[in-house]
Amino acid sequence: PPPATAAGPADAPGAPMPGLAAGGGGLLKQKEGGRDVEELKVGPVRQVGNRAFYNRARVQARAAVWVDAEVKDASKADEVVVRWSPRFFELLAATTADENARLAQEGDVLLQVAGRQVLVVETASVK
Repeated sequence: PPPATAAGPADAPGAPMPGLAAGGGGLLKQKEGGRDVEELKVGPVRQVGNRAFYNRARVQARAAVWVDAEVKDASKADEVVVRWSPRFFELLAATTADENARLAQEGDVLLQVAGRQVLVVETASVK
């Protein structure tokens, strides 16, 4: 019989890559020369629909904001909308199901909606 080997990522779907902490926190990147890989540390990442969101500190005078990967300039927002306000429901009525999922995710979120950058916040002002 062949020798026993350690279970690899293909053997356990959803298992973290060897050397990475459970729950993410790192990516493997090919080193120059293409022979070896190195671990890169990354902050929290969230996938909603077909978009990635990155947790960033001190965006728009907020402690932490989930920023859509499509956002080009996190220092500006074309509109600030309080979650569950009448304007928030207007946006939900005018957007697709994928956009609705992105709008309704938990926490403060800066995202692209119909070509505009919208900051959806839990509360109207910073406490």
